[in-house]
Amino acid sequence: MRPSFNLFCNLTYDKPTIAAEIGVRHGDNALDMVANHKNLELFLIDSFKESDCPDAEFTAREKLSNYSHRVNFFVEESESASKFFRDKLFDYVYIDADHTYESVIKDLTNWWPKVKDTGILAGHDYNMPSVEAAVRDFLDETKVLFLVDDRSDGERVDFMIFRRR
Repeated sequence: MRPSFNLFCNLTYDKPTIAAEIGVRHGDNALDMVANHKNLELFLIDSFKESDCPDAEFTAREKLSNYSHRVNFFVEESESASKFFRDKLFDYVYIDADHTYESVIKDLTNWWPKVKDTGILAGHDYNMPSVEAAVRDFLDETKVLFLVDDRSDGERVDFMIFRRR
């Protein structure tokens, strides 16, 4: 389980929550999320167009089939999918899609309004220069950034931005 979701899970385990994952790939992280939070409704957003994963959508759907009553797939580009959801809907949004600076900044900008007051916008691979630069450029005085090192995942780092009222 990713460290930011582990923290989120500890804070909200007994409460009904709504989360989104932007960038699903084979569904490993999504499975960890839904399997470890009994009250989670999860929206999965991915175009599944990544060339090195031709069967990713099928694999993800198969992997999550036991949780289909709590998992909703949106086979869509991140930017257009964000328009389907009302602002302040999600308790937790996790970004792990295209890691270019431009894509990360777009994802942060498009999904931040969808996070509830006191919610968390998190993501993976903060150790990548493009991700770190986008997150840093996205921050302003209204946002609080936390970094969580995940040594079990090849020393990758999750970032978490908390929404304050």
